[in-house]
Amino acid sequence: MSASHPSPEQDLAIARAAIARGDLSHAARHLAGALAADPLHPEFLETAEALLREAPENAAQLIPLNEGGWFGEVALRAWLLARTGNATEALSLLLQVVAVKPEVPYLAWTRRWFESPGFVRAVEPLPVAAAAEQILRGVDLSAHPATADSAIELLARVRAVHPEVPELLLVHARMLRGANRFQEGLESALAYERAYSNWTAAIAVAGAYRCLGDVPSALDYFRLALTRKPEDLAVRLDIGDLLWVEGKSQEALASYEEVLAREPEHAWALPSALLLRAQVTGDAALLRDFLRFAEQHPENPRAQDLRQEVLAAGYTPPPEGEPWVDYLPEPSEATISAVLKVLAAFAEGEVGANEANEEMKLTVSCLEAPSAMLSARRQLATQGRGELRVTVQNIPKPDPRVPRQQGWLQRLGFRPQRPALWRYEGTEAHPAVEPPAARVSERIGALAAKPFHLGRWRAEAATLARELAEVRPLEIAATMVHPPPGPSDTMAWNWLNAVQVAAALVLAESEAGRALLHDIVLGPTDWVAGAAVVALTAYAGEDREKAGPVLGMIVKLLGERPSQGHWCLEYPLVVSALRMSGSEPESRDWLQEWRRRLES
Repeated sequence: MSASHPSPEQDLAIARAAIARGDLSHAARHLAGALAADPLHPEFLETAEALLREAPENAAQLIPLNEGGWFGEVALRAWLLARTGNATEALSLLLQVVAVKPEVPYLAWTRRWFESPGFVRAVEPLPVAAAAEQILRGVDLSAHPATADSAIELLARVRAVHPEVPELLLVHARMLRGANRFQEGLESALAYERAYSNWTAAIAVAGAYRCLGDVPSALDYFRLALTRKPEDLAVRLDIGDLLWVEGKSQEALASYEEVLAREPEHAWALPSALLLRAQVTGDAALLRDFLRFAEQHPENPRAQDLRQEVLAAGYTPPPEGEPWVDYLPEPSEATISAVLKVLAAFAEGEVGANEANEEMKLTVSCLEAPSAMLSARRQLATQGRGELRVTVQNIPKPDPRVPRQQGWLQRLGFRPQRPALWRYEGTEAHPAVEPPAARVSERIGALAAKPFHLGRWRAEAATLARELAEVRPLEIAATMVHPPPGPSDTMAWNWLNAVQVAAALVLAESEAGRALLHDIVLGPTDWVAGAAVVALTAYAGEDREKAGPVLGMIVKLLGERPSQGHWCLEYPLVVSALRMSGSEPESRDWLQEWRRRLES
């Protein structure tokens, strides 16, 4: 220890020497330092007794009470006051010290003080109750159980002599609740309610029931409190919070709305109501409104807590703007949802280490896009998980495995089949083309890794198409089923989707590439067909001559919706049809309604 910070033993030695030469104030300051390290140390307490014997009758004056005084000296002053008969001031001071330093077991001193019947009878209850309130405001009693038990015992002793004092009864009930002694806290709060039946009593009982998890009883007493003080907004917030927990969203919203009717910008009620409005109505736009509010008010703790709950529940805010123009929509196959749930279970520790590498078996009601299966398997492999085996229960009609519009001569083998990127063995799809050269894969991957915006990607795709002019279109398309490695922070399905759109935009820059995109659209149903539709639509733009054949193909495909299951082409086809200049007004109304259904 440095000279300016003596050890407890050094403090003790200095205090004893100072007592011997009669310098009692100096002795008190060093004795306070020793007791702050260990208030129950026998030698330290013996020295305190020696100080008391040498001190005048008003021994506490050895330590003047200055504003901002050091806690150790204030504690020793309380000890000296208690030993000289000043019970109320001693307890009040000591409780104030504990509110600042709950980890120091000063309250153990009070057990000896209460051994004197005269001491507890001399205590004035109101100052002690007020000092105990400071502990409740500043200390997590559950983190300091010994201090909590001592404070509760102290209050019980004073209550036994002054049972009629409401403030003492109330602070005792709250102290019990703060120490997680919930049943005792409830009994004390109910005693207060029986004696006084006021707003404060109802709040105390409601809080006790809430801690015990008895939500219906808590609600009953919060509503009782509201009858006793109808203007109280805080009680309405408590009622709203509990109703929300109980799953009574409409009633909870009504309670928050009552607060907003009186205070429209209330920091707790407003974000709560914004989120509940979205929950009650199921309106995604209202949910976006809540998230926008939370983003604009980082200083609002309630908004931030609710936002974290929404995001933790797996909600991803929809991007702003137009799909396939400002952002790439995320795939939504059941296979991907199932893999996400499994990965979340791994992350939460709900799946044991021995199960992590086991084969994952999944049954889907209908055959899904090959790209969904490919990316799901890649994501599991990236995270060191087991293989994915999928059982398919039904094949939709028309069969998504069969290329559309293949003439009978092609089907009989008399003419070359249109090129396809996937081939099937039963319900298992495999790439039907060889992997591309590393250079091609890297260049397409470099484009896919950039933030998506259709205009910027098209400009870069045009440059890339010139660089790869000597590469066969089918080799460029091969990246769509043999994607390059993606960024570690991007899910495999989002990366594959980006690679496919990037490759399709490059292909759309040449006549041979556009012909291949046309064949891909008419091939087996997959994300690659959706990417091809997006690229062909972007190429056609506002040019009616170019748009006509593309729009005709899209409209024909929209009329071939599968009989069941998720159809990965539906959304890109509908959005692309609306983007084409040749759409008739009546068709646009029909397509707009179709799009609204899909986006809801």
